[in-house]
Amino acid sequence: NMSDRELIDLFKKEVGSLTAIIDDPEFVQVFRWPRAIAQYNIGHLERVERIEAAEDRCPGLVFAGNSYRGVGLNDCVVSAHRAVQRVTQQLGVRMPA
Repeated sequence: NMSDRELIDLFKKEVGSLTAIIDDPEFVQVFRWPRAIAQYNIGHLERVERIEAAEDRCPGLVFAGNSYRGVGLNDCVVSAHRAVQRVTQQLGVRMPA
């Protein structure tokens, strides 16, 4: 029942305490699913495969979020981790183990 601003502020506080990130995000969008977890449409996995193929064709294009391979928090963390791996690989940056 929080406002978008309250949710964003809470997010920044919690992420900041875990990661030491203090800058404001460049883009924020709040989606609300008041009745249930979002359900993917028929053909979703094929669309995801096309999106991932576009990422392969276009260096620097990287997608992440609950729109791809799961809406749960763990799925979103896996998606973010994948995106970070792709970006750092494309930039030639080695991440600490």
